[in-house]
Amino acid sequence: MEIIENRIGEEITIEELANAAALSPFYYQRLFSRLVKKPAKEYIKLRRLAEACEALRGCDNRILDIALDYGFGSHETFTRAFKDAYGMSPTEYRQSDVKLNNFDKPDLLLNYTMIELGAPLMSDGLVLEINRCTLDKPIDFVGIKGDISIKEHFPNGKKTGIDNSGEIWRAFHEISSKIKGKPASRNLGVAYGDHDTPKGCFSYFAGKEAGPETINTSFQTWTLPAAE
Repeated sequence: MEIIENRIGEEITIEELANAAALSPFYYQRLFSRLVKKPAKEYIKLRRLAEACEALRGCDNRILDIALDYGFGSHETFTRAFKDAYGMSPTEYRQSDVKLNNFDKPDLLLNYTMIELGAPLMSDGLVLEINRCTLDKPIDFVGIKGDISIKEHFPNGKKTGIDNSGEIWRAFHEISSKIKGKPASRNLGVAYGDHDTPKGCFSYFAGKEAGPETINTSFQTWTLPAAE
């Protein structure tokens, strides 16, 4: 996987990767698919598209140049792969502010790591820490919510497509300054279902810890109940 990342824009053959892993091409592809949940060739394509997405937003290079930089032989090949993955063309993506889910390079070691309560774990620049706590009083949050189709939802880093929950977060950040939260208020994102959630969907809420004067506002509210 490191070879793929280091040579993301170059021609990479299954034989080269299998040789580096000291496996036969047949067993290499079988093992890769089992661990990564994607065939090697599809994984390479999705990682190239993820890097190309960054370039489309981060520089003014021509789309053809970006396509060639990331291993796509032509503008047409790149556009077809991009549309298949994200449902829009590179040009449409560049002209929009929509947030996409990209296929991340997975940290396979996490599959074999036991996480202890209260023990920080570093992974890809993030600090993960799980703690158990008891809330004596409920906490109110104020923000916005949306309903997301379960069928169209793609968990971040696992599949490609529109990042629906990310779009809700983007909308929240645009209006966040208008919400008076508590000093040093915490943000919260939560997926849930209730009697107002349409069939085949789940509701997603993004908000900040509310101050007393923000509860009766035009924004959505969500309460984290007192519980363990």
